[in-house]
Amino acid sequence: MNIIKKLTSEMSLTSQIDIEDVKKLGGLGFKKIINNRPDKEED
Repeated sequence: MNIIKKLTSEMSLTSQIDIEDVKKLGGLGFKKIINNRPDKEED
């Protein structure tokens, strides 16, 4: 998994994640994911 940078007590930042990372983040207590990638961006 990528490095997670804590911005505030309620918000963190990381680079692109995959489905396995989503499962791990849930296990770490994360409840929401905000995707800021633009539409039609290539991987």
